[in-house]
Amino acid sequence: MSWQRKYRWGRIGGSDSVYHRLFSHRLMVVHLVQGYLPEALTLGLDFDGMAPLPAKYYGRGGARRDGDVIWRIPLAGGGSLYLHLMIEFQSKVYWWMPVRTDVYTGLHRQGIIAYERLTRRDRLPAVVPVVLYNGAESWTAPTATEDVIALPPASPLWRWQPRGGYYLLDMGTLTAAGALPPDNLASLLFRLEHPQDADELQDVLEAIATWFQSHPALEELQALFAEIAKAAIEALGVEMTVPENLMEMRPMLAERVEQWKE
Repeated sequence: MSWQRKYRWGRIGGSDSVYHRLFSHRLMVVHLVQGYLPEALTLGLDFDGMAPLPAKYYGRGGARRDGDVIWRIPLAGGGSLYLHLMIEFQSKVYWWMPVRTDVYTGLHRQGIIAYERLTRRDRLPAVVPVVLYNGAESWTAPTATEDVIALPPASPLWRWQPRGGYYLLDMGTLTAAGALPPDNLASLLFRLEHPQDADELQDVLEAIATWFQSHPALEELQALFAEIAKAAIEALGVEMTVPENLMEMRPMLAERVEQWKE
């Protein structure tokens, strides 16, 4: 049986997904923005003052979208940027994602108006919807709302149509392309989600362990990476007991890879 089985994390160890817990950690979001949203950096973000916000949105049938994470990041010159991470765990591409992000972004803006008690003299802060996709196939759905509306390019009706969209981070495509930002937790996560083979999984596990050895105070974040790494090792499809501790996984996997090669 090939080790490259298709798998997805779903919900691990409780009601919240492991990704929700990962990106509820401030440093994880800082690395994501610094490595993969260079446009946002041009605004002069004050990462020290960033704060998480509740994301109380509901999908079809009234199901709560616990994967969503919202962060308010102050701007150095005043004002704020709202970073809305819409984390997708589905194994198939969702064609109507721009419509979904438009709906949730609109609901979020309504929440900002109420929470900050904005008046007609105020202006809404920027909201950036980000879709993190970890599926096996490349994302092929439109990323802009205008791409799913049936109007010719020169139609005068465009002035009343939404032109929204979302910022897509397709982990598999980014990893396959290489050149991921170095010394970056988001890059390590992407590589861990999409290793090319057992050797690559061993390499990224080594890199993750080395990073956390240099940052020993981040025990909670290390435990979350260990949770994902354990699932990745178990997805190899071989009989072995995987330790819970990230540092113990490294020599165990290295020994097993050498056995496979022999």
